[in-house]
This record gives sequence, C-alpha cells and structure tokens, in this order.
Amino acid sequence: MKDLRLVIKKGKHSVSIWDRLQLWWWTTIKGYYISDFEIDGYEEDLGEEQHDWNKLCGWMPFPWRVHQDSWRIGWRWYKDELQFSVYRYHEGERLINPCTRLVSRKLLSAMNRFKESKMMLLFPYHGGTLPAQQDIEFYFKLKKR
Repeated sequence: MKDLRLVIKKGKHSVSIWDRLQLWWWTTIKGYYISDFEIDGYEEDLGEEQHDWNKLCGWMPFPWRVHQDSWRIGWRWYKDELQFSVYRYHEGERLINPCTRLVSRKLLSAMNRFKESKMMLLFPYHGGTLPAQQDIEFYFKLKKR
C-alpha cells in the first residue's frame, strides 16, 4: 500500500507538474491503482459559481477527446456539504449523476483496477471559472494491481 498526497494550491486550477508525475508514475509505471481517497480543506463560498463540479480524477482514451469521451469522479462544496458525482462525456454529451461518497469510492477503485492500460489518467482539477480559493489536499491510497 502506498499513500500519495497531491495539492491544488490557492489560485490554481490543477495540481503541480510534480504531483501529476507522481500519480502517473505510481499508477502507470509501478502498476498501482487508486483504492481510496480523502479530500481536505474544501469548504469555500464561490457565490454563483458554487454549483460547478470539480474533478477528482478519471480517464480518457485520447488527450484531445476529454470533452468527447471521458469519465471522472466529480466533487463540489454545495449547500454546506461535500457532494460527489459520476462526471463523464459520452460522444460529446456531458452526463453528471450525483452519488454518495461511498459509491464514488467504490466506482473509483473498480474503474482503476479494470481500466484499459492505453487510457490516459486525468488529474485533480478545480473546475469552473474560478481557481481554488484555498489549498485543497487530496490523499490517495494506492494498491498494487
């Protein structure tokens, strides 16, 4: 088991290049998958942008098709609670299905184990028009395939 901590810094939309390399290294080269996660530091008031979904991580078949065919676990702070969703694009159509934290964990773990190796990993992203208003930390538990 390997623990990995990634951070979206205040004022940024995504994790650093170093964080991306670490996650890619452990999940692609070393053969681990994400078995569980925690998000820390995410309680912010974004006003009208509050409804935007952020992305935890996911996969896509080609880098230029992220808005055509991809899937992710979405998250947001909305109505005073951390919410999760299955956030995906299928043939260019965006589909967002809210789910519980437990379902999001199980889906992430299952998809990690059975994803096609040619799929590209999508990294944590603070979506919408506004960047992160504070540092947001992600803790991933990695297990060997």
